Amino acid sequence: MKRSFQIALIAAAITVMSACHNHSENVQTDEQLQETAAQDCKTTNSNPKIKHGEVNVINEDKFIAWITDVENDKGFQYKGDMPAIVDCYADWCRPCHAINPIMVELAKKYEGKIIIYKLNVDKAARVSKAFEISSIPSLLFFKPNTQPVKLVGAQAQENYERAINELLLNE
Repeated sequence: MKRSFQIALIAAAITVMSACHNHSENVQTDEQLQETAAQDCKTTNSNPKIKHGEVNVINEDKFIAWITDVENDKGFQYKGDMPAIVDCYADWCRPCHAINPIMVELAKKYEGKIIIYKLNVDKAARVSKAFEISSIPSLLFFKPNTQPVKLVGAQAQENYERAINELLLNE
C-alpha cells in the first residue's frame, strides 16, 4: 500500500511538471519581461512598436507616453486607437503569474481587436497611485473616448472574455 502511494505521488508530480513545462513555452520569465521593457524604454519618444497577438511589456514611461498621462487635470484620456488592457502585476505575486498564460491566450485570440500590456507596479509608483492599485493583479481596460475600468483579482478566462466583449468591443 505504501509503495503504490509513492508511485501515485511520483506520477502526479511528473504530470504537473510536464504540464508546467509545456505551458511555459508561451510565457516569458520575469527576467525576460524586465529585459524587454528595459530595451523598449530606449525608444519611448518614438512611435511604439506594438506586437499584436502578444503581451507587450511596458514600463511607467511607456504607460504615460502610450496609454494615458497620469497627471492630466481632465482625467485619464486614452492615447491609443485600439482598445487595450493593462495587466498590472508584480514579480512576487502568485495570482499575477497564474493569469499570465490567460493574457497570452487572450492576446492571440483578440489579435487585431485589442492590445494587451503588462506593467510591473513595483516599478510604476505614479501609475499605481493614480489608479489606486492596492491589490494585484489589477487589469485596466482602456477604450478610446471613455474612462478606464479597473478589474481587480485573478479571474477565470471566461470572465476576462466577457469583460473584453462588454467593455472594449461592445458585443
